[in-house]
Parts: sequence; C-alpha cells; structure tokens
Amino acid sequence: LHLTNDLVDDEQVSRILGTLWDIQNAKDVQRWNACRNKETQMARALAEQAAEELAQQQHCLHEEEEASLTEEHKKNKAKYAPVLDVEVPSGPTIL
Repeated sequence: LHLTNDLVDDEQVSRILGTLWDIQNAKDVQRWNACRNKETQMARALAEQAAEELAQQQHCLHEEEEASLTEEHKKNKAKYAPVLDVEVPSGPTIL
C-alpha cells in the first residue's frame, strides 16, 4: 500500500493514519459500551424475573401453609378450641 506521493509526505500520512485509527477506535469503544449496557440490562431483567418468581413461589407456599392449617383446625376443632383468658379460681368450686 503506497500512501505517500509528492503532495503528501510521511508525517502527514502518519497523522492521517493516526486519525483514522482514533475514529475507528472510538466507534469500536461505542459498540463495546453498547454491548456491555445491553448485557447489563439483560442481567438486571433476569435478576428481577428471578426475584419475582421467588416471591411468587414464597407467596404460593404461604397460601398452601395457611390452607393446610385451616384444614387442620377444621378437622381437630377440640384441639384448637379457644381458651378464655380468665384467672384460675383460688377458692373452692361448687359443681
């Protein structure tokens, strides 16, 4: 490749090539940054989706536990009968 002639000397060719390299490098850096930003956004989206799925699973598990406990209360009403909050009698009781 012959870049010099009578009008353009070696120093000018060097500057031209340096400028072309700088322009191409700037484009490459922009492309690289855009790619990194896209990857970061995708990673955030995946993390948010995973967090939402985990929250949904925990919510479903909590609802299942509540349903199970409610069913247990219905089956064993005597076991889960409410106890009144009264003091224990200290005197004799008459039946």
